[in-house]
Amino acid sequence: MLLLLSASYPAKPESNKQKNVKVVEGPKGQNESDCGYFLDGVWHGYECCSDAECEKGDVCIDHECVKLECAGDVNLNLEVVEGKIRAEVKGIENCDGKTVRIRNGSCDGQEVCSFVWSAAECYFNVPPPGTYEYFACVDMNGNGEYSSDETDAEKLFVMLYGPENKTTDKNQTSAGRQTDAENEESPWEVCVPLGLFVVVLAIILLPWVHETWGERKKKTGSRKRKI
Repeated sequence: MLLLLSASYPAKPESNKQKNVKVVEGPKGQNESDCGYFLDGVWHGYECCSDAECEKGDVCIDHECVKLECAGDVNLNLEVVEGKIRAEVKGIENCDGKTVRIRNGSCDGQEVCSFVWSAAECYFNVPPPGTYEYFACVDMNGNGEYSSDETDAEKLFVMLYGPENKTTDKNQTSAGRQTDAENEESPWEVCVPLGLFVVVLAIILLPWVHETWGERKKKTGSRKRKI
Protein backbone atom coordinates (compact mmCIF):
# COMPACT_ATOMS: atom_id res chain seq x y z
CA MET A 1 0.00 0.00 0.00
CA LEU A 2 1.29 3.30 -0.98
CA LEU A 3 0.90 6.16 1.37
CA LEU A 4 0.77 9.74 0.05
CA LEU A 5 2.30 12.02 2.52
CA SER A 6 2.03 15.70 2.21
CA ALA A 7 4.04 18.20 4.05
CA SER A 8 3.25 21.80 4.32
CA TYR A 9 6.01 24.30 3.81
CA PRO A 10 5.80 27.98 4.48
CA ALA A 11 4.82 29.88 1.34
CA LYS A 12 7.67 31.52 -0.49
CA PRO A 13 7.29 35.22 -0.38
CA GLU A 14 6.40 36.66 -3.78
CA SER A 15 9.07 38.78 -5.30
CA ASN A 16 8.13 42.37 -5.97
CA LYS A 17 8.56 42.73 -9.72
CA GLN A 18 7.28 46.29 -9.85
CA LYS A 19 9.96 48.88 -10.36
CA ASN A 20 9.27 52.47 -9.60
CA VAL A 21 11.15 55.01 -11.68
CA LYS A 22 11.61 58.29 -9.96
CA VAL A 23 12.38 61.37 -11.99
CA VAL A 24 14.77 63.44 -10.01
CA GLU A 25 15.41 67.05 -10.77
CA GLY A 26 19.08 67.55 -11.25
CA PRO A 27 21.20 70.55 -12.04
CA LYS A 28 20.50 71.98 -15.49
CA GLY A 29 23.27 72.49 -17.95
CA GLN A 30 23.93 75.58 -19.96
CA ASN A 31 21.56 74.60 -22.80
CA GLU A 32 18.84 73.20 -20.55
CA SER A 33 15.63 75.00 -19.61
CA ASP A 34 12.32 74.26 -17.94
CA CYS A 35 11.02 72.87 -21.26
CA GLY A 36 11.99 69.24 -20.62
CA TYR A 37 12.64 66.66 -17.92
CA PHE A 38 15.34 64.52 -16.32
CA LEU A 39 15.17 60.74 -16.64
CA ASP A 40 17.83 58.60 -14.98
CA GLY A 41 19.99 61.64 -14.67
CA VAL A 42 19.70 62.52 -18.35
CA TRP A 43 18.03 65.73 -19.48
CA HIS A 44 15.40 65.33 -22.22
CA GLY A 45 14.11 68.50 -23.86
CA TYR A 46 10.62 68.84 -25.32
CA GLU A 47 10.13 69.92 -28.91
CA CYS A 48 8.13 72.87 -27.69
CA CYS A 49 6.41 74.30 -24.68
CA SER A 50 4.62 77.21 -26.40
CA ASP A 51 3.36 78.15 -29.86
CA ALA A 52 6.13 80.74 -30.16
CA GLU A 53 8.71 77.94 -30.33
CA CYS A 54 7.07 76.44 -33.43
CA GLU A 55 7.25 77.62 -37.03
CA LYS A 56 4.69 80.05 -38.38
CA GLY A 57 1.36 78.30 -38.86
CA ASP A 58 2.16 75.58 -36.29
CA VAL A 59 0.95 75.28 -32.70
CA CYS A 60 2.40 73.43 -29.73
CA ILE A 61 0.21 70.49 -28.66
CA ASP A 62 1.49 68.04 -26.04
CA HIS A 63 5.00 69.47 -26.45
CA GLU A 64 4.98 68.78 -30.20
CA CYS A 65 4.69 71.32 -33.04
CA VAL A 66 1.62 70.52 -35.09
CA LYS A 67 0.78 72.28 -38.36
CA LEU A 68 -2.73 73.76 -38.42
CA GLU A 69 -4.81 72.76 -41.41
CA CYS A 70 -6.27 75.32 -43.77
CA ALA A 71 -10.00 75.12 -43.11
CA GLY A 72 -13.25 77.06 -43.18
CA ASP A 73 -16.11 77.87 -45.53
CA VAL A 74 -15.20 80.08 -48.49
CA ASN A 75 -17.39 83.19 -48.74
CA LEU A 76 -17.08 85.40 -51.85
CA ASN A 77 -18.34 88.98 -51.97
CA LEU A 78 -18.23 91.14 -55.12
CA GLU A 79 -18.37 94.92 -54.84
CA VAL A 80 -17.72 97.86 -57.15
CA VAL A 81 -14.86 100.07 -55.98
CA GLU A 82 -13.57 102.99 -58.06
CA GLY A 83 -14.74 101.55 -61.37
CA LYS A 84 -13.38 98.02 -60.75
CA ILE A 85 -14.84 94.85 -59.28
CA ARG A 86 -13.39 93.93 -55.90
CA ALA A 87 -13.49 90.22 -55.06
CA GLU A 88 -13.27 89.76 -51.30
CA VAL A 89 -12.99 86.31 -49.70
CA LYS A 90 -13.71 85.51 -46.04
CA GLY A 91 -14.50 82.48 -43.92
CA ILE A 92 -11.19 80.57 -44.01
CA GLU A 93 -8.26 80.47 -41.58
CA ASN A 94 -4.77 79.00 -41.23
CA CYS A 95 -4.41 79.22 -45.01
CA ASP A 96 -1.22 81.27 -45.22
CA GLY A 97 0.48 80.65 -48.55
CA LYS A 98 -2.64 79.24 -50.22
CA THR A 99 -3.67 80.85 -53.52
CA VAL A 100 -7.24 82.10 -53.82
CA ARG A 101 -8.37 82.21 -57.46
CA ILE A 102 -11.37 84.10 -58.84
CA ARG A 103 -12.67 82.45 -62.01
CA ASN A 104 -15.51 83.06 -64.44
CA GLY A 105 -18.18 80.37 -64.82
CA SER A 106 -16.58 77.65 -62.66
CA CYS A 107 -13.31 76.75 -60.94
CA ASP A 108 -12.15 75.52 -64.36
CA GLY A 109 -13.08 78.80 -66.06
CA GLN A 110 -10.99 81.81 -66.96
CA GLU A 111 -9.11 83.34 -64.05
CA VAL A 112 -9.86 87.04 -63.65
CA CYS A 113 -7.71 87.70 -60.56
CA SER A 114 -6.00 85.90 -57.67
CA PHE A 115 -4.15 86.55 -54.42
CA VAL A 116 -2.15 84.66 -51.82
CA TRP A 117 -3.67 84.35 -48.37
CA SER A 118 -3.46 86.18 -45.92
CA ALA A 119 -4.44 88.93 -48.34
CA ALA A 120 -8.22 88.90 -48.65
CA GLU A 121 -9.07 90.55 -51.97
CA CYS A 122 -8.16 91.24 -55.58
CA TYR A 123 -9.59 93.43 -58.35
CA PHE A 124 -10.62 92.94 -61.97
CA ASN A 125 -12.14 95.11 -64.71
CA VAL A 126 -15.87 95.50 -65.19
CA PRO A 127 -16.88 93.10 -68.00
CA PRO A 128 -19.14 94.02 -70.96
CA PRO A 129 -22.92 94.05 -70.41
CA GLY A 130 -24.29 90.62 -69.58
CA THR A 131 -24.85 88.11 -66.78
CA TYR A 132 -21.84 86.46 -65.16
CA GLU A 133 -21.15 84.02 -62.33
CA TYR A 134 -17.78 84.24 -60.61
CA PHE A 135 -16.26 81.57 -58.37
CA ALA A 136 -13.75 81.84 -55.53
CA CYS A 137 -11.63 78.66 -55.47
CA VAL A 138 -9.19 77.60 -52.72
CA ASP A 139 -7.54 74.17 -52.69
CA MET A 140 -7.35 74.03 -48.90
CA ASN A 141 -6.23 70.38 -48.57
CA GLY A 142 -3.85 70.49 -51.54
CA ASN A 143 -5.36 67.53 -53.40
CA GLY A 144 -5.77 69.42 -56.68
CA GLU A 145 -9.57 69.43 -56.50
CA TYR A 146 -12.21 71.82 -55.19
CA SER A 147 -14.85 70.50 -52.80
CA SER A 148 -18.05 72.34 -51.92
CA ASP A 149 -16.52 74.08 -48.89
CA GLU A 150 -13.52 75.18 -50.96
CA THR A 151 -15.60 77.24 -53.41
CA ASP A 152 -18.24 79.95 -53.41
CA ALA A 153 -20.04 81.69 -56.27
CA GLU A 154 -21.76 85.01 -56.82
CA LYS A 155 -23.68 86.29 -59.83
CA LEU A 156 -22.93 89.64 -61.42
CA PHE A 157 -25.30 91.56 -63.70
CA VAL A 158 -23.74 94.17 -66.00
CA MET A 159 -26.00 96.50 -67.98
CA LEU A 160 -25.88 99.79 -69.87
CA TYR A 161 -27.22 102.64 -67.81
CA GLY A 162 -26.91 106.20 -69.08
CA PRO A 163 -23.68 107.29 -70.82
CA GLU A 164 -21.59 104.77 -68.91
CA ASN A 165 -21.79 101.07 -68.15
CA LYS A 166 -23.33 100.30 -64.80
CA THR A 167 -22.87 96.94 -63.08
CA THR A 168 -25.14 95.35 -60.51
CA ASP A 169 -24.59 92.25 -58.44
CA LYS A 170 -27.01 90.30 -56.24
CA ASN A 171 -27.01 93.27 -53.87
CA GLN A 172 -27.84 95.61 -56.78
CA THR A 173 -24.52 97.45 -56.57
CA SER A 174 -23.85 99.84 -59.48
CA ALA A 175 -20.46 99.74 -61.21
CA GLY A 176 -18.84 103.05 -61.86
CA ARG A 177 -21.46 104.63 -59.63
CA GLN A 178 -21.34 108.41 -59.79
CA THR A 179 -21.31 110.39 -56.59
CA ASP A 180 -24.07 112.86 -55.75
CA ALA A 181 -21.75 115.72 -56.57
CA GLU A 182 -21.17 114.30 -60.06
CA ASN A 183 -24.88 113.85 -60.66
CA GLU A 184 -25.77 117.40 -59.65
CA GLU A 185 -25.93 119.93 -62.51
CA SER A 186 -23.82 123.02 -62.06
CA PRO A 187 -25.47 126.47 -62.29
CA TRP A 188 -23.63 127.21 -65.54
CA GLU A 189 -25.09 124.10 -67.18
CA VAL A 190 -28.56 125.52 -66.47
CA CYS A 191 -28.02 129.26 -66.98
CA VAL A 192 -26.08 129.18 -70.27
CA PRO A 193 -28.75 127.31 -72.30
CA LEU A 194 -31.49 129.42 -70.71
CA GLY A 195 -29.67 132.64 -71.59
CA LEU A 196 -29.16 131.53 -75.20
CA PHE A 197 -32.85 130.70 -75.46
CA VAL A 198 -33.81 134.21 -74.24
CA VAL A 199 -31.44 135.89 -76.72
CA VAL A 200 -32.76 133.88 -79.67
CA LEU A 201 -36.34 134.57 -78.62
CA ALA A 202 -35.61 138.32 -78.38
CA ILE A 203 -34.08 138.38 -81.86
CA ILE A 204 -37.10 136.63 -83.31
CA LEU A 205 -39.65 138.83 -81.54
CA LEU A 206 -37.83 142.18 -81.94
CA PRO A 207 -39.12 142.99 -85.50
CA TRP A 208 -42.69 142.13 -84.48
CA VAL A 209 -42.46 144.25 -81.34
CA HIS A 210 -40.99 147.16 -83.32
CA GLU A 211 -43.72 146.98 -85.98
CA THR A 212 -46.49 146.70 -83.40
CA TRP A 213 -45.12 149.64 -81.44
CA GLY A 214 -44.92 151.76 -84.59
CA GLU A 215 -48.53 151.05 -85.54
CA ARG A 216 -49.67 152.01 -82.05
CA LYS A 217 -47.80 155.31 -82.34
CA LYS A 218 -49.47 156.09 -85.67
CA LYS A 219 -52.92 155.40 -84.30
CA THR A 220 -52.27 157.58 -81.26
CA GLY A 221 -51.05 160.49 -83.44
CA SER A 222 -54.10 160.33 -85.74
CA ARG A 223 -56.43 160.41 -82.78
CA LYS A 224 -54.74 163.53 -81.42
CA ARG A 225 -55.15 165.36 -84.76
CA LYS A 226 -58.87 164.58 -84.93
CA ILE A 227 -59.40 166.00 -81.47
